[in-house]
Amino acid sequence: MKTVPMLVGFATVAFLAAQETRTYTGSSVDGSGNRVDGPAITESRSKAAFERTEKQQSVNGRMVPRERIEERVIRDDSTGREVERIVQKFDATGNPGPLEKTLTEERKVGDRLTVSSTVYRGDLNGNLQVSERSVIETLKTGSGQHSDIVIERPSINGAMETVERKSVEKMVSGDRYQENATTFRRGANGFYPASRIVTDHSQAKGEATESSAEYGSSGSGALELQGQTVTRTTKRADGSELSVVDVFGLSTPGTVQSRDAGLQLKERELVDRKPGAGGSVVETVSLQRPSVSDPGVLGPARVVSETVCRGTCK
Repeated sequence: MKTVPMLVGFATVAFLAAQETRTYTGSSVDGSGNRVDGPAITESRSKAAFERTEKQQSVNGRMVPRERIEERVIRDDSTGREVERIVQKFDATGNPGPLEKTLTEERKVGDRLTVSSTVYRGDLNGNLQVSERSVIETLKTGSGQHSDIVIERPSINGAMETVERKSVEKMVSGDRYQENATTFRRGANGFYPASRIVTDHSQAKGEATESSAEYGSSGSGALELQGQTVTRTTKRADGSELSVVDVFGLSTPGTVQSRDAGLQLKERELVDRKPGAGGSVVETVSLQRPSVSDPGVLGPARVVSETVCRGTCK
């Protein structure tokens, strides 16, 4: 049965021995209008460690763990930083599945930052095997930065081979930046451009606008525009904030259009954040979608979730 996220998250923050703890609880409403408890999330963070546990309601109505994340800083000094991250997932009844461990090392030399990560995934016997390695090389320039990303995974014979490369160019000018990220994937004839995301962000007089255009490979091998997301965020004098997120695609749900028709507005998301009682922040999310009978016009806004944050709300 389909559920629609509906209500309420409470975040409580306590500082104990330089440790910050947040607890979120919530509920959702299913297609019949019945409220379902969960998810419930507990987070604690300090300078050297982070823990997060998410629980959900099982089929028998009990709250059972869904995912647990633990991070700890192994080393943090003038030569760099090392972090260990362990993710434990659980099935629908709360039984633990195989572990996933990621070791990340950061090294900075001058204007160059190198981030190397190795991901180990466990099998049913609890043995950890390398499933992915990645290296991110970022070089700062006078007006921005350039990043090269290489991802390796085991081949059919078990040896690590490069399966994906990414090039990210970011240019900054005052309160505006432009970012061009192109992903290359391994094919039968070598690497080919598989996707590109072009982001343009600007900010002025309490309003921020961000446009993100997504390009994908076509039958001819060239990258073509396939979607776009435009976000406009306005801060009000009372401290509240409204974000309007327009999602465009090649067609709207329930319709089929030719590529020559251009992008169509598929969905509008309204995210309204307002100060609440006792220093809390209330976030309400509403959606507007076109109907099948009139795909060119958005329907009325429908509230799909409401979250209340108490504590240090960002």
